[in-house]
Amino acid sequence: MALINPESEVVTQLAGSLSSNLFWISFVVIISISRYFIRKYFSSLRDIPGPFLASISRVWKVYYGLKGNIHYKYQDLHEKYGPVVRIGFNEVSFASPDAAKQIYSVSTGFHKTDAYSVYPPPENPDIFTETDEFKHAIKRRMVSNAYSHKTIADMERFVDKTEERLFRQLDERFIGSESKECDLGSWLEFYAFDVIGEIVFSKDFGFLSSGTDRDNAIQFIESSFAYHSVVSFVPNYHKYLLGNPLLKFLAPPKSLLSEIALREIGVRRQGGKELDRRDLLSRFFEAKETHPDKMTDLDIFAISHGALIAGSDSTASSLRAMLYYMLKNPQTYASLKSEIDEFDGEGKLSNPISYAEANKMPYLQAVMKEAMRMHPAVGISMPRYVPPKGAEIDGRWYPGGTVVGVNAWVIHRNKEVFGEDADRFRPERWLEDDSKAKVMARNMYQFGAGSHVCIGKNISLLEMTKLIPQLLRTYDIKLVDPDLVWTMNCQFFVKQKGLKVYLEKRRR
Repeated sequence: MALINPESEVVTQLAGSLSSNLFWISFVVIISISRYFIRKYFSSLRDIPGPFLASISRVWKVYYGLKGNIHYKYQDLHEKYGPVVRIGFNEVSFASPDAAKQIYSVSTGFHKTDAYSVYPPPENPDIFTETDEFKHAIKRRMVSNAYSHKTIADMERFVDKTEERLFRQLDERFIGSESKECDLGSWLEFYAFDVIGEIVFSKDFGFLSSGTDRDNAIQFIESSFAYHSVVSFVPNYHKYLLGNPLLKFLAPPKSLLSEIALREIGVRRQGGKELDRRDLLSRFFEAKETHPDKMTDLDIFAISHGALIAGSDSTASSLRAMLYYMLKNPQTYASLKSEIDEFDGEGKLSNPISYAEANKMPYLQAVMKEAMRMHPAVGISMPRYVPPKGAEIDGRWYPGGTVVGVNAWVIHRNKEVFGEDADRFRPERWLEDDSKAKVMARNMYQFGAGSHVCIGKNISLLEMTKLIPQLLRTYDIKLVDPDLVWTMNCQFFVKQKGLKVYLEKRRR
């Protein structure tokens, strides 16, 4: 009987296994390459220029999202490729005002994509994250009165109270015989968070009084946006990450703001807090009582929590931009101080400066608009699906389901709209020609556009319009290092660091 060589049998099995594995590996590689090849060269978007990697994969967006400079990358791509750029295998970015108007208009049928589904709260979307247009319209309509111009008069005293607290802290900590370095950017953020706490809950969050990021609440929000903004580029992966349904059995971490929101809503629901004023939360409960079939307690939490986050980070970013560009442009700073002093000398300003008074200051308004043009708070585009029947955009047909969008960092630098010097900070552009100023205003997207324009726009403008002139009326402000360029990181909002100044009390 012949003996079987076990080594030969093992070798044969290994060789067969290796051959099988190589076959499947080769099969997967071929399928992947074929898929990318089809995406690149057989897509209806194949003629649109853009980065090669972007045309076959979402890796491009994820990479620059993680780097935190995707707002700049959008600008670079449009400078290189023109007004229409392919930034995904099924996604296109536009730079023209006509495209922006069409994509974000109320009645054109361009709806939010699933990119919004990754943002919390998942169980009950707020006004920003709701992708169902019918539900979005209902939620917005239920609380629109709470954000109307008519409520501004009621909200102003909340801002005055927080503004006074800010100045008291700045006086105590940074005004003295010696110049003390002040990280004004952080204090503006503390101010924005405390104001929104007063407006929504009639509650001071304590950021200003402590001079710190209490319980790392702001850092928690930053970390959350760092995740959600990047994952929104690949929303299908969210269910495998923090959107994994198994995680609901774990106790999710809550920020200080979430805990305060839940606690205040619980107290109000039980009628355990009497107020001498109508804050946003009380107005939300009034809307629920009027329309109990259309608004729930979950809606109240989602909308009030969303107001805390969106209303503070965006306002803080815009405030920092206004101060930074003024201080980096001494002539602008001097001109605005001169306007403030002129109005003050003519008895046109109360103390604190009112919203109505500040709105009558033309140069102040120009500075604010120009700063928000140069630095819109949101650094990513707001994607929309082309309607199912398809649509023509800028003279070209796009099939239904194509993802399209406009980035404010791109459209705000459109030279046909804002002039050949659109890359420069120059507030005077808003005062030179009324008709041109109206065109520019129609092409500003710092608060979004269409039916999805930021519902808290009026509150944000109230905070900024009052604070800037009062700050410059109270202090002489000087950059610690006039040559230092601040750093920016885009994780949905484009957050800045490096606004360090010396403060000196002005004599009036």
